[in-house]
Amino acid sequence: MPDEKKTGGDSVCFRCGSPLGKDDAGAYRRFVDRDAERFLCMRCLCTDLGCSESYLRGRIEFLRENGCLLFPKEGSQ
Repeated sequence: MPDEKKTGGDSVCFRCGSPLGKDDAGAYRRFVDRDAERFLCMRCLCTDLGCSESYLRGRIEFLRENGCLLFPKEGSQ
């Protein structure tokens, strides 16, 4: 079985197996392990961090607006 992709649309949460969203890998790297190669989905990450999804998404938007490269602005590459 080939290794999971490190990022991108085909990646899945290593705990529950659900597909990862566009910010999931960046959130895991920002809040858990900067060098991670496997990631949790937003729901599993929030469970581990003990916060709500809306709180974490708000932090991600704040970081995005302030130039965090883990969360590029829409249309940026």
